[in-house]
Amino acid sequence: MIDTIKNYTKSKAQSYEIFYSENDALNIELNNDETNFVSQGKTAGFGVRVFKDGKMGFSYTNNLSKYREAIDRAVKIAKLNKKDPDFKNFALKKNFTKTNNSDKELESFDAEKFSFFKKEFLGQLKSVNPKIRLSLATYIKNVSNSCIINSEGVDAAEKITANIYEYSIGIKDEGQIQSISLEEGSKKVLHPEIGKEAGERLQQFLNRKKMGSGKFQLLLHPEALSDLLSEAFSFSINAENVQQKKSVYTDSLNKQVMNKAITIIDDARKKNFFSTRSFDHEGTPSQTNKIIENGVLKNFIHSVYTANKQGAKTTGNAYRAINSLPMIMTNNILMEPGKTKDILGEVEDGLFVKSLLGVHTMGRGTGEFSLGVLEGHKVEKGEIKYPVKDVMISGNVFSLLSEVIAISKKCEEGYYGGGFSLPTTLYPKINIVGQKS
Repeated sequence: MIDTIKNYTKSKAQSYEIFYSENDALNIELNNDETNFVSQGKTAGFGVRVFKDGKMGFSYTNNLSKYREAIDRAVKIAKLNKKDPDFKNFALKKNFTKTNNSDKELESFDAEKFSFFKKEFLGQLKSVNPKIRLSLATYIKNVSNSCIINSEGVDAAEKITANIYEYSIGIKDEGQIQSISLEEGSKKVLHPEIGKEAGERLQQFLNRKKMGSGKFQLLLHPEALSDLLSEAFSFSINAENVQQKKSVYTDSLNKQVMNKAITIIDDARKKNFFSTRSFDHEGTPSQTNKIIENGVLKNFIHSVYTANKQGAKTTGNAYRAINSLPMIMTNNILMEPGKTKDILGEVEDGLFVKSLLGVHTMGRGTGEFSLGVLEGHKVEKGEIKYPVKDVMISGNVFSLLSEVIAISKKCEEGYYGGGFSLPTTLYPKINIVGQKS
């Protein structure tokens, strides 16, 4: 079928790109410990871009029998659009090394197998406290076969498996419901042991205390750090935002923007990470991009379009669905470890934050934030004293990254909306708004 689509597109435009995708998805929803919705099915479709007479046209369809209509529509849209002098070409053909991004066990994972996972997960959860309830959950498994073909000679195909489990758990404590929402993602079948870890995190909520307002040291767990990076940092290294002057890094290439102890890499080739792939959704081979090196901004992340516009090399950061144009997004974000073996011991009087509330409200373009602390612990003289409640922190992400005073020797790998490997980081005094008991 893909050859038929290609041949017809080729007859309509000399410059074209086809993004074809087949997906086999399993979707399960749970409520109050019980499964209440199961859906599984296969879909297929493609998006097509044509460039004709200096103009771009885009269309898509998930009805393959109507491929001619979709391609004709893209040509018509191109005729109606304005000329784009910044478009040079689609992704050029380059050799790439395939990474193994599919897992046979996950491919065969179905609703029946999920029921066993759920039973084990609930058992692990309630082993911590039988009163804990799984209030809401969504499980999504997807097996994706994608193919990118363009007029520059790109012809790349890949299978990727992935599953994501988003869930909220709660427990009644002194007449009030304490709850936490968590998210796990992997290219392999998730292990039910995550239930015990989640239960232990929630259990800590039962003994939370209030703390006073003031300026305290801030110790960020990799999960909290990833939330801040995925908003402000990812936005600011996006070449499209840089070119539109929306980024704080617009004029900062090859300049010191962080503490010299920080090196950050965008890596789509890191083995077994969630965002690892052989090529991006334009057909550019995946690569390892050093974004920050010893505090210096070395690169932005690009699509083919922004790279050509800036005269830079494309970095393989294009993502898309069949119904969307390519968007620039980070792959796996890796920060190199520091030298501090016992980073908790470096905290004299501070707050250790594991997860935050309302991260989406922060200023992506400025880095300014004022956020609630979902999981945090008061730390005094290197010891965790108690979990806190009713606490907010405020500051600026970019200022924090410039002022970091310690970075842990150990990094934690995981999925927090994407693949990450990050250390625990310590910062000097930050504004904390609390309330004394």
